[in-house]
Amino acid sequence: MNSLKEERKKRMNVYSWSSASFITYVKLKPNQSGLALEQKLDKLTQTYINPAGKAYGITAELKLRPLLDIRLYAMYVGEKVAGNSQYIYILLAITFLVLLIAIINYMNLATARSVNRAKEVGIRKVVGSHRSQLIVQFLTESFLLVLLASVVGLVLAEVALPFFNKVASKSLSIKDLATTQNIIYCSLLLLIVALLSGSYPAFVLSSFNPILVLKGKFGHNNKGVFLRKGLVVVQFSISIMLIIGTWSVYRQLSYVMSKDVGYDRDQLLVLEINDKKVRRDIKVFKNRLRQNPNILNVSSASFIPVYAPHYAKNPYAFEHSQGHKRIGALYGPVDEDYIPTLGLKLLAGRNFTQQTDKTQGVIINETLMKKMGWKLNASDSKLNPIGKKVASRFNKSGNPDFKLKVIGVVKDFHAKSLHETIEPVVLRYGWASWFAVARVRPKNMGKTMRFIEQEWQKIDPIHPFRTFFVDEEFGRQYADDQKRGTIFFAFSILAIFIACLGLFGLVSFVVRQRHKEIGIRKVLGASVQSILQLISKDFIKLVLIANLLAFPLAYYTVKQWLQNFAYQTSISVLIFVLSGLIALIIALLTISTQALRATRINPAEVLKDE
Repeated sequence: MNSLKEERKKRMNVYSWSSASFITYVKLKPNQSGLALEQKLDKLTQTYINPAGKAYGITAELKLRPLLDIRLYAMYVGEKVAGNSQYIYILLAITFLVLLIAIINYMNLATARSVNRAKEVGIRKVVGSHRSQLIVQFLTESFLLVLLASVVGLVLAEVALPFFNKVASKSLSIKDLATTQNIIYCSLLLLIVALLSGSYPAFVLSSFNPILVLKGKFGHNNKGVFLRKGLVVVQFSISIMLIIGTWSVYRQLSYVMSKDVGYDRDQLLVLEINDKKVRRDIKVFKNRLRQNPNILNVSSASFIPVYAPHYAKNPYAFEHSQGHKRIGALYGPVDEDYIPTLGLKLLAGRNFTQQTDKTQGVIINETLMKKMGWKLNASDSKLNPIGKKVASRFNKSGNPDFKLKVIGVVKDFHAKSLHETIEPVVLRYGWASWFAVARVRPKNMGKTMRFIEQEWQKIDPIHPFRTFFVDEEFGRQYADDQKRGTIFFAFSILAIFIACLGLFGLVSFVVRQRHKEIGIRKVLGASVQSILQLISKDFIKLVLIANLLAFPLAYYTVKQWLQNFAYQTSISVLIFVLSGLIALIIALLTISTQALRATRINPAEVLKDE
């Protein structure tokens, strides 16, 4: 028996200088510079690899990538990575924005409670407490509260981690996160949050005049009022941005999932063929499958659209009025049933035939045709793509060897995800394909699958029966985007909830300050509606200002995110309007709870000392 090494050597020619079938790992000696090695690799490339690839019009470049970087960066161009540094930074930014909302909340709620603690501060100052002592006291309270919140946060993280792991397709645990470095970072963050959240209330409370406080005659200057209102604006601006961002993510995903991709991806079953003999005798297998009335069509191909990200571009030379023009194109070996099975549209020329196109015919897509400057059904032979000569190989001098010709043009179809533009594609007749593609009826799917598996076992009982549906694989291309949308949605809900708590605190603060005013208005006959309007109007203005600030920032952020897609939905004005209305309605509901309490104030109670 041949060894696995010998088999691979035969099949993939791994010892050829032009072989690029495997990733090469290099272990450097201690203190060895990667840059120095890259320079040596460049000489190796120029001496051996590029001369070997000259016949194919290929030039190569060897680059080193640190192994630790492959979690967030591709090892080579076009590779799918395990993570994405851009989205990690986005999630970190959102996390800190939500944390900022929580800090603002504490500041607003603490200052709202300052009325209750004013006499305490006055008495402490009268009995000899210095302002610095009061500041330390309030900062200590803030630190203890943040510490308690951290403990609660750890418990909630443990509860929420299974949900996060499911959404992010990870398997993290609290123990995995409890590294020395993370503990140090979290401790520093805890200290910073405590200082930021407790500093403003501490300085405000410690600045009260004890004489005025004990007489019940104290207030807050306009500077403090403007600051608190400004903080509410910031909170709601962040919340509105997150609502718009989440909505835009789902809108874009809905767009890409429903967009016409140029072929019919529904009910398209792909079967992997790993046996060389089966690939050679694929027609026998195809004919057996066609006997089942639930199988509408069958093709053999090595070019499956959802697998295209794994395919490299091949260099081609095309006949041109000025000689020839080289274009890199995705190469697709297919058979004569490929176009009808996938539902591709033939715009010009004809489909493959087994008798005449095994060695010479190629079918190109619209993108390649346009790159060449050709036009469909052009009367000028120089502009008509049909019949043009094509070269896939080049002689030792690098000149094209024209042995192929264009026999047809298909309408553009998305071989890759909508993150990328449609690239030039060259379809060629291929007799030994890696996949069988079947168009099946949706009815009796289980029965059809059992039939296909039984036929498979007859021709290849050794290799496993492995299939997938193209529409499911198509959806997986956007799985990461869907996960991020879910995470953004969760953050949006959390941000709105926390912002409402902050607004609740500020309304509570204002109502307490205006108790006597509300009491007088009730004595003078003010209605419940007028009191509600009195308290609500200023806060409605704050939410409207938050909308004005959030809209341009959200537009810019969404626009930047959409750049990740070559094909984008429009940024809808309706999303901005509805997001603003949602924030306004939530704010009104929050305000109303406190405002209604204010309408139930007994004027006799608040005015008895006047």
